[in-house]
Amino acid sequence: MSSFDEVPWHLILKAVRAVTDCRWVLLYVERWLRAPIQHPDGVLVQRTKGTPQGSAVSPVLANLFMHYAFDSWMAREFPGCPFERYADDGVPRTLKEASM
Repeated sequence: MSSFDEVPWHLILKAVRAVTDCRWVLLYVERWLRAPIQHPDGVLVQRTKGTPQGSAVSPVLANLFMHYAFDSWMAREFPGCPFERYADDGVPRTLKEASM
């Protein structure tokens, strides 16, 4: 499982609300999150967490969520440790590596 599968919706929506007050943006993000998964046999499965795999919005939502969840935590707990991150992947670097 990846963070795309596990991230709690209320935290994603909290992150979205932190950057916009546009009701239509919040409405569509909620709709994307609540969209069921359709299996190849046509069976629909309702979801209660995570972002829709394969959708264009998943990396955007993951990056926004991780900005508040991971980036802020790294800055607070490890202020001298540079890192690179995209969506749910991250690589912390040593100060020596960062100066190269």
